[in-house]
Formats: sequence, structure tokens, C-alpha cells
Amino acid sequence: MSTHIDTLLGWCEDQGIVIDSHLKLLPDSNDGIGVFTEEMEDDIPVNKTVVKIPKSAVLSARSCSLSEFITPAFVGYEAQLVLSLALYSELLLGPKSKWHGYLQSLPEQIDLPLCWQLWVNNPDSRPNLDPEDVGDMQDALKWLTGTAADKILTQSNCLGSEDLQNYFYSVVRPLLGAHLHEGSGYAEFKLNGFLRAYCLVSSRAFMVDAFHGLAMVPIADAFNHVQENHVHLESEYDACIECGSVDECPHDATGAGDRQRPAERRLNTLDSDYEMVVNDPIPPLSEVYNTYGETLSNAELLCQYGFALEANSNDTLTWAIEEILDTLACTSQSLRDTIIRTWDEYRDDSEFIEGLDDSSRILGMSDSPEEAAFFINAEGQVSIQFWVLLLTISGLETKQVASLLDEAESRHALQSLHDLHIALENQIDNFDDDEDTFDDQMLGQLLSSIEGGYVDVLKHAYTLLVKVCRTRRESTGPKGHGGIEDLADRLDSLDIRRKRTKYSLLLALNENLILSSCEASWMELEESLLHAQLPQ
Repeated sequence: MSTHIDTLLGWCEDQGIVIDSHLKLLPDSNDGIGVFTEEMEDDIPVNKTVVKIPKSAVLSARSCSLSEFITPAFVGYEAQLVLSLALYSELLLGPKSKWHGYLQSLPEQIDLPLCWQLWVNNPDSRPNLDPEDVGDMQDALKWLTGTAADKILTQSNCLGSEDLQNYFYSVVRPLLGAHLHEGSGYAEFKLNGFLRAYCLVSSRAFMVDAFHGLAMVPIADAFNHVQENHVHLESEYDACIECGSVDECPHDATGAGDRQRPAERRLNTLDSDYEMVVNDPIPPLSEVYNTYGETLSNAELLCQYGFALEANSNDTLTWAIEEILDTLACTSQSLRDTIIRTWDEYRDDSEFIEGLDDSSRILGMSDSPEEAAFFINAEGQVSIQFWVLLLTISGLETKQVASLLDEAESRHALQSLHDLHIALENQIDNFDDDEDTFDDQMLGQLLSSIEGGYVDVLKHAYTLLVKVCRTRRESTGPKGHGGIEDLADRLDSLDIRRKRTKYSLLLALNENLILSSCEASWMELEESLLHAQLPQ
């Protein structure tokens, strides 16, 4: 590894990349390269630039050797695929590539869950993997079953292994065969080489500006990830799409019809650098971290970057409305249609949703996109939207509160139910708190002043939420595992070489902990209501 680092540093010097003298590149604990500080008298202060990377040093679809034949893409999975093609073409060039000194430092083996699926299901497509690696992938995929990562991998709008294969055979091989090694045929262009490039792009690329778009940024990608990071990448995104200039340039007056062809585009190399800037003081003799995204959950980290954190406050479990209805056995199509139509009306009434009391310790407002509105977060809190949906389902199933079935009165009834829940929650939290006891009689007095139908709807909503949590928890991982203690024991006793299984087990364990915590909170409410209603 030291030879790779020395070659990388020599290449950086040739390319004009400037690294602060207090930083050094060293092998990290994951068989890669990390950035560390040397011994120094003071912390490196906030706002100090510690790395400068010239725009000409980054690798993108716009700067690679085959740029004149590649149509850039700037958003979504198309941008990842195009950059993967650009990176793969440079990897194939070997020492002839302008970026060879950088590329030789990149990890040889990096794989993501998307690759595990492909290699486990298609043995002929595997690279030179040890049987232990294949077994690790198989076990890792088993433990991912039912987790948030599993949902990411199976979403219809996400890139899958088939998409990568189709892109490789329909775009990558024909283009490389025609332009990289003309006349050599396709034999040397291997799917696994392209998959490695894709994994490197997924785990290391940055969106830098309007010229390069998504790009590989040497040295910037050597900083490992934590949520409480020390540095971040700064760049001026609004650059000229023809030359990369952030200042006035001749292209500002060029009409859309006069734009340059790809082969004629030239980067303005005299323009500003990309910079790694300190946002939190960096102490001596420590690793220096970037963040790959301040809101990324463990499921997202695993799918995009190939690792997970021991604990992640961004972990969130989501449901689509159809999943919830299936879990709760809402089989009647007319009932499903009524629930969905009623929810759509509530969802569009932001004033109603946002006006609900937000003082609950077990409920939280969602500012997520519509498809992620029904969630339980890392603290076990249920989104208000999820709660309103469950109250709606409960009201329609129990038919105990007539106003819930009346479009004109339903919002007022839901407001009353929610207020009742808040009151019950507060009563339970406050009753004899010092003695850790609960007064069923006092709660019974509260309930006696409330219309019985409301209590029935509330109790059934609690039951529904417990069922959702339990069903999700029981569907996580292979059938028959022993729950949280079993997951924790497996994680503790796991061979340290089985990193894929480690991350999958960690994900399954943390999600089980979230679901169990949430389930326990709502079971307490359910049981308290039941006891308070029993004859004293």
C-alpha cells in the first residue's frame, strides 16, 4: 500500500494538487487509504483549506480520453453510468491513462449489495472470488431480507444488476470496441471490470459543477465518512457548460445552436480549484473525515458505499400505503379504495396535518417525500402521517365513531382522537413517575368522560401499529432467527473477514431495535387502555 500511496502523491504533485503539510495519507482499517493529521501544536482551524484540486485533475465524462464519444449526463443513474463508462475506459488504458497514478491507488475489490445479487445468482459472471467471499455474500443477502436496504435494492425506480448488464452490453462494449482499442474486438472488455468501475463511482464520486457534473475527485475521495465530519468539498457549481469557467467567458454570448461539439470543448484550466475546507477543528494525530451525506441512513450507506455505521441516527423505516394495507389484511377492494381516497384528501390538506399537536414523545412530523411519509425513525417515533392513516383505518374498520365516516366531520373527529392520544400519553408519563407506578383508576376516570367509541377507535389504532411493527420485525432476515439477542450474538461471534455479513447483520439488528422500541411504547398504551376499562 505504501508504494501505491507514494505513486499517488507523486502524481498529485505533477497535477498541481496541493495537500496541507499537516495531512498525510496512510492505510486505513478497511484496507484502503485514509487521511490523517501529524503531530502538531494546535488543531487545524475552521475555514482553512487543506486540499486544492485543479479542475483539470478530476476525471469525468467531459475530461476522459473518450470524451468526444460520450454524451454527458448530469442527474440520476444516467450520470453514474456515464461516469462508470469514463472511469472504466481509463482503467483499461493502464499506464497510458493521464490518471494512472491516481487510479492505481483505488481499491481492487469493492462491491455493493447490487453486485452480490448478480454474483450469487450468476456464478459464471463472478470475478476470481474465494468460496468464503461467495458464502459471505450469500449470508449477507439473507440478513438483508426485509430491511430498508432490501427495499432500496428492489424498488422499480432503482438501478438493478440487470440494468448494469444491459448498459454494459448495449453501450459500453460497442463504444470501447470502436474507439478504445480499434479492431481488437470485445474479448478484453469484461462485465466485472465495468462493475468495479460502477462501484468506485457509487462509493467515491462527487457532483462538482455544471461542466464536469459527477466526477472522480482525487484526494477528496480519500477522506472516509462519519456524520460529524471535519471537512467538506467546496466548488462553484454554476460554471460554463462549455469550458468550466465560473467567470465571464466567450460562451456566455453563444446561442444554443452555436454550442461546441464535444471534441471541441476545452476546460478553462486557469479557473478556480476545488477545495477541501475545514468545518470542524481537526486535532493532531487523528483521522480526518468527510461526510458522504449528513442524512444518509445505514441502508443508503450500505447500498451506495458498501458499509454501515455501528449506530446511525438517520436510520428510518418506511412503508408504502399498499404495504400497510397488506400487512393489516385490508383485503376488501372497496375498503382499500376508501382508505386511499380519504388519505389523499388528508395528505393534500397540509394545514390540517401540520396543525395536529406535535408534543408527543412517540410521534414526529414527516418532511419526507410522499412515498416516505409513513415511517418510524431511529428513536422509534412514528410519523404523524402514519398515525393519521392508522386512525383512519381504525375508524373505518370499527365504525364506532360516526363522524369519522362523514367527510365533512372526519377532520374534527381525527383531531379529537389525536388530542385524546396526547392526553393519554401525558397521563401515563406523569402518573406517579417518581415511584414508577401507574394509576389505572385515574386513567379510568379520564376515559369515563370520553365517548366510548373514540376509545375503541384509539385502542384499535394502537393494535394496528403494534401489528405493523411486529410483522416488519418478523420478516427481517431469514425465517427462524431468535430476534435481537440472537442477532447481537451472531454479530459478536462473526469472523472479522466477513464484512458483508457484518454490515447486513448490523442493519438487521438496528432495525429490530427500532421496531421493538416502537412496539413496546404502543403496547404500553394499548395495555393501559385495556386495564383502565376493566371493572375495578
